[in-house]
Amino acid sequence: KHKNLINFTVVGVGMIYYVALGIAGWACFAGKPNVDILSPENDFSPYGSLADCVRVSMALVLMLKTPLLFQPLREIVQSLLADCKTLFNRLRDDNAETEIDRPLINSDIHYDSLELIAFYSPTNVFVTFGIFGLALIVCELVNDLSILTSLVGATGVVLIVYTIPSMILWRMPRLLSAQDLELSAHTDDNGMVEIGRDNLFTKAIAILLFIFGVVVFVMTIVSTWLL
Repeated sequence: KHKNLINFTVVGVGMIYYVALGIAGWACFAGKPNVDILSPENDFSPYGSLADCVRVSMALVLMLKTPLLFQPLREIVQSLLADCKTLFNRLRDDNAETEIDRPLINSDIHYDSLELIAFYSPTNVFVTFGIFGLALIVCELVNDLSILTSLVGATGVVLIVYTIPSMILWRMPRLLSAQDLELSAHTDDNGMVEIGRDNLFTKAIAILLFIFGVVVFVMTIVSTWLL
């Protein structure tokens, strides 16, 4: 209970903080904030050095949150490369067993010298420099920050709000408490009952949520390029 109270407190304080900043920003710019607030070409003469402090703070936030966004992205790319390598090896030789570099996330690994060597493997270095290179190319080619923010909103936000919850619903654990379900079914020694894949209602919600997310994604992308 104490841990849950701490989690709810952190989330609540963060939500209040972000909502307050959003309302303050909207009121400061009279409902029409500038697209690129970090650009020195914007005129914030009524606020003077305070606007420069805001620019520096926002730049620091962008710099510090890059590792938080980059690490999961690199792990996902490494996982996809590992799966592709496994599929290729299976197609080449069904009886071949190959060792592949797996990402270190979400795995029961003790970080000894072998894992550290694997962490700094050529695959990790290639993926790291590849992602940074693509990010640099995009930054050099895109002159309007609103395009990037719109794309991030169309992809990242839709992914977090719609796609991931739908996948969780679709792959919900099939072992639930028999007491909670109040089902008269065969249970194991732990009082668990397997409900299988016949929970059509949950899967229907997952499918509808996923379709809605895809529709929102397409509409956001189209509106971004049209406007």
